[in-house]
Amino acid sequence: MTRLGSHPNKWVKLIYDRLFRLQTPFLTQNSDAVWVFGNPKSGTSVIAELLAIGGGWSATVDIPTLWRTPVSDVRKGLSSAQALVEHHQAYFSRDLIKEPGLTVIMDRLVEELELQKVVFVVRDPRTNIRSLLQRRGVPGNMETLTPELRLRLCKSNWHWTYDWPYRNERKEPHWLRDRQYIDGLAAQWQSGVDALERVREMGVEPLVIRYEDFLLDKESTITAALDKMGSSARVDFGSYMDVQFQPKGDHSMPLDVFFGEANLERIERATKKGVGFFNYP
Repeated sequence: MTRLGSHPNKWVKLIYDRLFRLQTPFLTQNSDAVWVFGNPKSGTSVIAELLAIGGGWSATVDIPTLWRTPVSDVRKGLSSAQALVEHHQAYFSRDLIKEPGLTVIMDRLVEELELQKVVFVVRDPRTNIRSLLQRRGVPGNMETLTPELRLRLCKSNWHWTYDWPYRNERKEPHWLRDRQYIDGLAAQWQSGVDALERVREMGVEPLVIRYEDFLLDKESTITAALDKMGSSARVDFGSYMDVQFQPKGDHSMPLDVFFGEANLERIERATKKGVGFFNYP
């Protein structure tokens, strides 16, 4: 099994990714793949990795080149989801595909590619957004960010060679543009829930995994998810349960202290619909 980003040496990962990407003309999309969607820092990485390990599947866990291509064009109807997949086809040839940036167009992917094996990971928006900000080194209690801090919210943590031949520049994503930053992050969270609802309206029922439920019983959650995807555990994944697949955030600071009253209210106001949908307090 091979997983993008699984090697500890960044240069080995870079070389491996470039060689793998060059195979795009010779690889085809896996029409039977499991797709894992969800907001960044919601637990998609650990759940995708454990599913891939347990199922004995090859997996794409994040698609760096896709971060510089216009997913927003698909949302606006200016491009098709199929064209986007074909442009990055090597990554979509594997058994499991996880890329949080595709969550907002989940419904378009389900419709155009006729996806059947869909997993949606959700996390309480307050802890989800706190984790995102901590990962970027951005405080949660400011009214207005400095230009430098706003740039930190733009994905730029991969080496420039991942982006070639795209321009290596940080751009404000659509959810942040012209918005107060907490409002933007809350809107991003809610947009994923809205995409999930659109998929359900199409008659497709994704497997929803609440990150908080996963933490309470990791092994049962993954075993049940494998069964739902039509597979059983082929590999003993027990020893991987406590592996940290992403940097861990600091949960010691209470939410009202981290965000302050005004920003916490912003999150709760913007995500009220989704919070109730998943029975978060």
